Amino acid sequence: MKIVLISMVRNEADVIELFVRYHAEFVDELLIIDHRSLDDTREILSQLSSEGLPIRFSQIGDPAFDQAKHMTRLMHRAATEYGADWVLPLDADEFLTTTNDTDLRSTIEGLSPTAPALVAWRTYVPTDEDPADEPNLLRRMTHRREAELEQQQKVIVPGALAQDPKVVLGVGNHRLKRWGWRRRAIVEPIETLALVNAHFPLRSVEQATLKGLVAWPSLLSDSQYRPKIFWNQKRMFDDILSGEASSREWLTQIASTYALTLGPDDDREAPVKLVDDPVREPVPIELRWPNPNTINPLSVVAEMAERIAGQLGDVRRAQRKKRALWARPRRP
Repeated sequence: MKIVLISMVRNEADVIELFVRYHAEFVDELLIIDHRSLDDTREILSQLSSEGLPIRFSQIGDPAFDQAKHMTRLMHRAATEYGADWVLPLDADEFLTTTNDTDLRSTIEGLSPTAPALVAWRTYVPTDEDPADEPNLLRRMTHRREAELEQQQKVIVPGALAQDPKVVLGVGNHRLKRWGWRRRAIVEPIETLALVNAHFPLRSVEQATLKGLVAWPSLLSDSQYRPKIFWNQKRMFDDILSGEASSREWLTQIASTYALTLGPDDDREAPVKLVDDPVREPVPIELRWPNPNTINPLSVVAEMAERIAGQLGDVRRAQRKKRALWARPRRP
């Protein structure tokens, strides 16, 4: 059986080496797209590839972060070119693990190949107890939310579905859909209790600040923006502008409610119970690039502003061209 991981990453230098080394222990190939990273992400991927790890990575410069489109293409490629029996669509802050310390590969091989498997998130939260000098994220951040107040799940895809050209991944890899007559229908998944997705969305004040500066303006520019879902990103952005996003307490609080669909009237300050539950490494992982170069926040904001301004300019030019065509006098 062949297992292929696919991912689309951007500015993940603080976690990308661990992500690759961890999953390379039980998958056969890692197909990774880098989208306009400004940090050391691409350099680290190149070094890991030169070590002989099974990475196939490419770069794209599209202004929009069109994850669903590119991940769907990777999924089809994994099945048709690499013969994947299972395709694992993961973000760089996600680590697939088991619920009972069994072997990861044999657990995946034991899943039903007739439907996508639905894997639940476990969200990990930074705390004051984390050893600041530990570069290995899985050893540094060991506390997670005891219960997911709103359970998020991701799909992993059997090869027979992954090679179907009518099957597409949804935004965020949460659902699998199939094109039908003029619409897309969800491919019903099978929930698996044997696997979980350890999720580390916020890992340090610096990383959270960069994420917050980019996420909210990008979401605002998206035609599918929904305020009730993305209130957390708005709060992060406002806190950064006001200067409140500089403490470990802020980081813990914002991470505790990350990805919850809450409204402005909900009690967002309610304490969330954490439990100490470290993710077990398939083998002890030693990092060769534990301290990648940090990004200047100004460069990230400037790149984002240029990208969004370019998109707006394209829209306005198209509108002007359309108006000019309509304004032409018609021949009698």
